[in-house]
Amino acid sequence: MRLFKDVKGNNIDPVDHTLSILKQYPYAKIHIGSDSQNVGKKTNYTSVIAYRLGTRGVHYILSKSWHKKKILFSLGYVPFETENGYHYYDFRTTSEGSSKSWTSSFNEARSTSNNFCGLRGYLATITSQAENAFLAERFLTSSGGLPRGWIGGADNDTEGDWLWMDGPEQGVKFYSGATSSGKPVSVNGNVIPTSDFNRVIVDFDPSVTDLKLQRTIPSDSNVQTRFHYFAENEPNNCCGNEDYLQICGLPQGNGVWNDLTGSESCVTNDEFGDVYKVCGYYVEWGGRPGETDPSLVEKRVVDVGQVRDYCK
Repeated sequence: MRLFKDVKGNNIDPVDHTLSILKQYPYAKIHIGSDSQNVGKKTNYTSVIAYRLGTRGVHYILSKSWHKKKILFSLGYVPFETENGYHYYDFRTTSEGSSKSWTSSFNEARSTSNNFCGLRGYLATITSQAENAFLAERFLTSSGGLPRGWIGGADNDTEGDWLWMDGPEQGVKFYSGATSSGKPVSVNGNVIPTSDFNRVIVDFDPSVTDLKLQRTIPSDSNVQTRFHYFAENEPNNCCGNEDYLQICGLPQGNGVWNDLTGSESCVTNDEFGDVYKVCGYYVEWGGRPGETDPSLVEKRVVDVGQVRDYCK
């Protein structure tokens, strides 16, 4: 009997599973492939059904043991290479009209049941322009922008002290203050005085109404700061309880950051005001202290942009 398993190892019916994927991602493209591996005098064969979402890659994981092999496919567990190894990402969606709190997203992301290739997940910690751009490129929606969702920053402990709350950067402060009085933080953890940096507003497309980016550039080019990507006049702690970080999606949101209350409902139409809604969360794997990075023994890119990474 031929059995198909999902990324968590659960037995699934491939037809029912595919229909559920297409219901959630109607623009998905389906790819079917096979692979084999010699184990002693035996050859094991495996078939894989993979779903490609827009420009997002399809990531295969092959794990080996004494007597068997298992191929897992993952939707959007896209690898991003850092100087410390690979990090992997996915966007976990919520349905129209439903609400997903930052706290529940935080707990789901780091749950051991969410482990990936031996790595424990966490709400994404975005620490560079390259990483932010990578997510914006990889997680496109049918409307041409990225999904609106939670990431792992918060200032709920001390108002104005924006920290990454989990992952390898847990406890790292990356921004201080709010709105036009907010200040960047150096890589050494020092808040940079207003007199020592310039605030620049970036208008991505003056011909349309969209969110603008607020940049803080140190006067001394030798000073390195923690990455942040807040929208103009954000974070503003509106109503006194906006303590959690979101990426503003859709084309109008431009992938800039905003602070929100801990729970927001999902609205999926593309009106401008909906950039401040939350339709899921970004989960990341890799880089935690003490974790062993998956041993990548083979990597190749095939014609549909699929990436195959083999984990021992």
